[in-house]
Amino acid sequence: MLTVTTRIMPIASIGPIVVLSTGTRFGPLARSFAFGPFVLRPECQLLLKDGAPVRLGGRALEILTVLAERPGELVSKQELMARVWPNVCVEESNLKTNVAHLRRILGDRPDAPLFIATVVGRGYRFIAPTQVNRSAARYAPTTPYLPYQVQMSR
Repeated sequence: MLTVTTRIMPIASIGPIVVLSTGTRFGPLARSFAFGPFVLRPECQLLLKDGAPVRLGGRALEILTVLAERPGELVSKQELMARVWPNVCVEESNLKTNVAHLRRILGDRPDAPLFIATVVGRGYRFIAPTQVNRSAARYAPTTPYLPYQVQMSR
């Protein structure tokens, strides 16, 4: 459950300001995607295989994250490039190269995919059965926590 914490903080002669934060009282919700022997933790920029970290470049990790967020759905090449390379003009070959690298790391093959399927001329689809976890739920407080908490100080 997301909570919003509101605090009013005085700042010298400017007066009070309001600070909003999202997440839980233990920090933001952390997602993880488990598929096959892998666990993807986007917030940590981490891919694990059987519990051990896997070396993966930032672009390939972002591609995997975009696909894992939408399992079974077609993600167009244009959308992937816009998410992975925002505000940058890149060639489609950059996407293909990073997907090929990602497949090598995952042990996936384009002709018999286990994780990433190519939809020719359109994009990619994440096809692995995926379990999405939100780790903050494991650390939920045992006492109620109000979704809005106001603290005033002078």
